[in-house]
Amino acid sequence: MIPRSLSVAANCAAVLVTLAGIPSLALSQQGAEPLSGRLTDPAGRALEGAVIRISGSPATVRTNRDGAFSLARSSSADGWLVARLLGFKPDSIRVTASMRTVQFTLETAKTALSEVRVEAQRATGTALSLSRQKNAENLKVLTVAEEIRALPNANAADAVSRLAGVSLQRHEGEGSYIQIRGIDGNLSNITINGAHMAGNADDKGGVGSRVAKMDGVPAEILSVAQVSKTLTPDLDADAIGGSVNVDTKTAADAPGITLVGSFGQSDLQNAPQKLWAASIGKTFGAKKQLGFYAGFSYDRNNRVYDDVEPNYDYATLLGEKVIVPMATSKREYFTQRIRTGAAFSTDYRWDAFTSIRFKGMWSRFDDGAIRYRQDQKMPAIASVVATSPTTGYGAGGSVTSNVAQRTPVDQNYMIGLTGNAAPGRFFVDYALSGTQDELVRINAGDITFTQKGVPMMFDRSNPLLPMVVPTVAYPNDPSKYVSPAYTIANQWARGRDVSGLVNFKLPFKTDEASSLQFGVKYRTEHRYFDDRSPAYTLNAGQTFTMADVVGTFTNPNHFWGSYPLYVAPDAVANELYYKNNPAKFTRTAAGDLIAALNIYDGTEKISAGYMSYSADRGAWHWLAGMRVEQTATTYTANKAVTDRAGVITVAPVSGSGSYTNVFPSAQVRISLSEATNLRFAVSSGIARPLYYDLAPHTSVKKPRSSSALRIFPAR
Repeated sequence: MIPRSLSVAANCAAVLVTLAGIPSLALSQQGAEPLSGRLTDPAGRALEGAVIRISGSPATVRTNRDGAFSLARSSSADGWLVARLLGFKPDSIRVTASMRTVQFTLETAKTALSEVRVEAQRATGTALSLSRQKNAENLKVLTVAEEIRALPNANAADAVSRLAGVSLQRHEGEGSYIQIRGIDGNLSNITINGAHMAGNADDKGGVGSRVAKMDGVPAEILSVAQVSKTLTPDLDADAIGGSVNVDTKTAADAPGITLVGSFGQSDLQNAPQKLWAASIGKTFGAKKQLGFYAGFSYDRNNRVYDDVEPNYDYATLLGEKVIVPMATSKREYFTQRIRTGAAFSTDYRWDAFTSIRFKGMWSRFDDGAIRYRQDQKMPAIASVVATSPTTGYGAGGSVTSNVAQRTPVDQNYMIGLTGNAAPGRFFVDYALSGTQDELVRINAGDITFTQKGVPMMFDRSNPLLPMVVPTVAYPNDPSKYVSPAYTIANQWARGRDVSGLVNFKLPFKTDEASSLQFGVKYRTEHRYFDDRSPAYTLNAGQTFTMADVVGTFTNPNHFWGSYPLYVAPDAVANELYYKNNPAKFTRTAAGDLIAALNIYDGTEKISAGYMSYSADRGAWHWLAGMRVEQTATTYTANKAVTDRAGVITVAPVSGSGSYTNVFPSAQVRISLSEATNLRFAVSSGIARPLYYDLAPHTSVKKPRSSSALRIFPAR
């Protein structure tokens, strides 16, 4: 009997051998040496995505990012080399059988329209986006630097959201987390300059989320934001939703010196907003073979938000079923969002097919805020007395006053080396990269003071302004508000990725452009989360009221005066009071248990290999291949252990595991016209568990019997 794992491996090997056998037939056909070259505009800048062919031959190729191309020739006869690119005049030059390399220049297209003359520049902006999308191996949408800057994009998430099929979870009015085609963000892959970014734990999915926060990466340093909706064998498979990549700028993307500045303020509280950015890009050498870029961005956005969140119930009042406002939550946010980022790039090009590039990026996002929240609650619906279908009252309601601090600081780092070469018949590209993301939240306090037994009334006569208010003067005496508990969030999260890859591409000399591509990749991802968030409760016999920490904040004009904010605690005074009066409070065991169960440390090591074959035949382009990934995991964490008496304790847990997956894929692209493609694709991916789910959650010691087993929530 053959083990299942060996059977799968044998099947994979058989498929890869079959794929390798397809082009081996083509290798036997000998023709002329391939023609290599580079396509530029009149200023010497590389033109990407141009279609290159020799007249009389159906074989075509497209220029790469450096404008380079290599075209197989099926005969040794002389001919005409033809180049076409959106926004440029089609052109051709005479090539002889003895020519091996050629330098080709396209002139910009110019069109006269009555008294208006439109001159197309080099392939930038929409023209470059459309060219890259049309010529891509897979279904891809993208936007480039000129388009990103032309729209009000504060960060990388905002830039990606301009693409078809992308939606965002927004935070404080800006994009934060990316979703592709409505699929949960945990099932998408996020990369910066091709390097994988680990997810971070904030307010998306809680602890251990794989969703990468993108609101900390400034839009000003980006050259391209793209989404691959179908996967080719060279892409990581953990991208069921899709794969998002944002590239930072290079010297070719941002030549010269650029200075950007803006200033404004929001209407509420006249909160200031400003942005400063600067960059320099320069190429050196007779052939502009050396390039350097450095850019910096600083964005500060102080905003104030007025918010009202009502809560309703459905009841029968005076013989009529009506919707009853049971509570209103009045909130005002004072946010201070500071986004800082920098990027650099240096590259050197020896020839059209040999180059090396070193890139780096850093960003920091301080997302601080103070939130004041005041809730007014009716008593239980059964005790409400209706005076009309839209009004009523009841005794035993409550009012609260809360202040909470937001202190998260996100940082992202990326550094990477990429290059390509053409030794012999092969084209080789390689990459080494490292990324790190960090989230730190320190002393984020949250306290609520409550006054109970307040007679309340509701009024829904104006459905746009549902009211829940006291029937007497609003309780404004801070000494009548008490608090039983206080929580402080102290959390640290870090994700670190290191990866390396090498790809080989072997073109063939046939009457059609075809190539075999294969490669390997290794990636290790380390993720940890540490939680030291205590909760405190007031000791018996002690008193603690809002009068001890009352602040000066009020806002009678909240929501145009319809929902005024009254007396409130002060966040700093509250923090100092707890620090100076430790004997009044006890740190709760439940709070420590919850924090301990949040802690984890996990590592994934992913080894991958793939092979694919692609071919062009007239208007048709097809690609088929397979990717194999082997994943090894290790983890340490804490688990909740419940004994027979129902007592819950925390115990360390560790372990490891591994699994192997095979991902076949196929893509077909049909060029219906110069501007229209028809695509068909079948691809496969994997959903990896959340970091938090790598370790077991709970265990039960010595249960008496299965019928007596009691389940206790642990996480």
